[in-house]
Amino acid sequence: MFVKYEVLGLAGDDYREEAFCCELTDTEFSVQFTALRLHSGLDVITPLVEIYESRGLPLAPNLAAFCAFTSKKYKVPTNQFITILTKANAKFAQNVKDIERYLILI
Repeated sequence: MFVKYEVLGLAGDDYREEAFCCELTDTEFSVQFTALRLHSGLDVITPLVEIYESRGLPLAPNLAAFCAFTSKKYKVPTNQFITILTKANAKFAQNVKDIERYLILI
């Protein structure tokens, strides 16, 4: 289950790089990934979806935990964060109802 993610630093040597090295910590594994900078912040959701899908792990409970963690970390209301992610990522949007159900349990 998703525990946290953190930004480790730039993925390249140039401070103008648009990619950042991040680390996902799950209860079962830890993995580094690259997140691209977007106008509104880092696109962390796309690589997280890819990581969980590639491992055959369920998206909804892990993305719900991601939402709870990130909303708390950045002090953004969870419903506002869900709205942003629903518009930003098709896989998130496909799972949004299940994600919201899991959030009730967290």
